[in-house]
Amino acid sequence: MPRNYIVAPGHEFNYPADSTSEAAIKRAGGRSKMTAEALKQLKFKTAREGEDCSDMPKDALKLYLERGWVLVGEPVKASDIESKPDQKDGE
Repeated sequence: MPRNYIVAPGHEFNYPADSTSEAAIKRAGGRSKMTAEALKQLKFKTAREGEDCSDMPKDALKLYLERGWVLVGEPVKASDIESKPDQKDGE
């Protein structure tokens, strides 16, 4: 069974959404070496705290796991978050 990887608290990642975009970035030597026009042609995905990032490029995923920026587990769903009960004024 494949593992799920989620973004750790306090982190957010923007990464290539497909292998074509990832390959173009590698060929260029990184995003910083690409023109704004070239970057517009690529597809990116943003994963925020608690969201699944299992499709992140494997090199980045490995590094972020080592640093604790990505965790192994299930993504947090909105329905899993407890809300505080309504409080009356003065309480």
